[in-house]
Amino acid sequence: MIIPHQIEKILDDWLSPLQEEFPSIYLVGGAVRDQLLMQPSKDIDLVCRNAAQLAGRLAARRDATVVVFNKKMDSPCYRVVDKKNPCIFVDVALLRGDHIIDDLKGRDFTINAMAIPIESGKIGDHIIDPLNGENDLKQGLVKMAAPGAITEDPLRVLRAVRFAAELNFKIDPPTLGAMKDRAPLLDRVPAERIWPELLAILNTKKSSFFIRLMDHLTILEALFPEINGMKGCVQNDFHHLTVWEHSLAVMSHCEQILEHLEDHFDRHVGNIEKNLAGHNRQALLKLSALFHDVGKPPSRQQDDHTGKTTFYNHDQAGRRMVPALARRLKMSNREQAFIEILIAEHLHVSNLLPPEVKASTRMQWFRRHEDDAIPIIILAMADIRGKLGPLSDKNVRNQNLQRAGELIHSYYGQIRQHIKQADLIKGKDLMALGMAPGAAMGYVLGQVRQARDDGLVSSREDALDLIKKLAPPSD
Repeated sequence: MIIPHQIEKILDDWLSPLQEEFPSIYLVGGAVRDQLLMQPSKDIDLVCRNAAQLAGRLAARRDATVVVFNKKMDSPCYRVVDKKNPCIFVDVALLRGDHIIDDLKGRDFTINAMAIPIESGKIGDHIIDPLNGENDLKQGLVKMAAPGAITEDPLRVLRAVRFAAELNFKIDPPTLGAMKDRAPLLDRVPAERIWPELLAILNTKKSSFFIRLMDHLTILEALFPEINGMKGCVQNDFHHLTVWEHSLAVMSHCEQILEHLEDHFDRHVGNIEKNLAGHNRQALLKLSALFHDVGKPPSRQQDDHTGKTTFYNHDQAGRRMVPALARRLKMSNREQAFIEILIAEHLHVSNLLPPEVKASTRMQWFRRHEDDAIPIIILAMADIRGKLGPLSDKNVRNQNLQRAGELIHSYYGQIRQHIKQADLIKGKDLMALGMAPGAAMGYVLGQVRQARDDGLVSSREDALDLIKKLAPPSD
């Protein structure tokens, strides 16, 4: 992120020596919008008539690298990256049309259709604003720059939602109508452009509201055909909503938990925030909440005699549906694996909650999932909060929520440290006792680990005594 006064310094440093060669340079788009909002910018976007030449001159002067990519559909963009400080870069695009106003009128939304002239390397003192974007900015409104703006680039259907979510703005009615009409055109947009926009929406604090808006505009159906089976899929009496409405509710509950961690986890808030930081884990957790029951429609069965509805193994069915979804959106392997494990394990948490569950059973589960156990439990808590059908007992629900929270407390309080300890006995110790490598050795090591988890052994000597009882060494 680049704070406003840094933009002025960077432009002065980079452009002052070249201004005479390139007299018509403009700061445009998000950088201008963010200047007016007095908030950090992701990019410094410039346009001029000789974009390639300006990028080349900037790179030569600063010993920088030029990366060419299609930031916009209809024109290449030249990113000039400082080799000594890769966080500092400038994007230079070709001015479209005969004048800067022509360029601005061809942009996506009015709040991004403003420009500031660069004069002698410094930001000028007036804004070129042919579409009254500054006024829309003050009103908190996302409005398409022209009637055909959405059709020109269907990705703008998602970008409108993303800007509204990030800025906490509203979208004006004509733009909403155009978005709904053009939502089916999203299938023409490469996944490499769609997935970053979705992640940006999910990374905002009120993403569940905007996901519901996307559902209303039929955007989600265009991106996720899987939800068609979830809509109208009636559940059993533990639920008062269809699978899809329940899933939307669980996503909302998940977001509420994330926004109020201190209400549930007190002293471990910092640990949980660290757990979910990076690799879009928080955004992927919310997406997993939306699709945690995606396996229910193909798993639904109803007993003809009792009328009882079941969804046996829907968690595993849902996990098997994730790869196709991930491939379609070009997710990374890490992202796909994370969503798979959350969907596959969200039901298992309830098996760990009863007080009679052995400590070793919980410990084995935490050993398998380690830090991923935390988002799994949060998803399970959101799911518990979403079960409001006639068979769902409020007291049981609250009790399970409390116990799930205690699981996280236990993990950070003692379990995490315990499972990271080195094993008391290793394979080489068993080989020294005469045991050959193989399944029997794995079984014995597992028994020692379980005994340690149950508190029955605490030292190497205890472990060796146990091994002798389990499998005496052969002569």
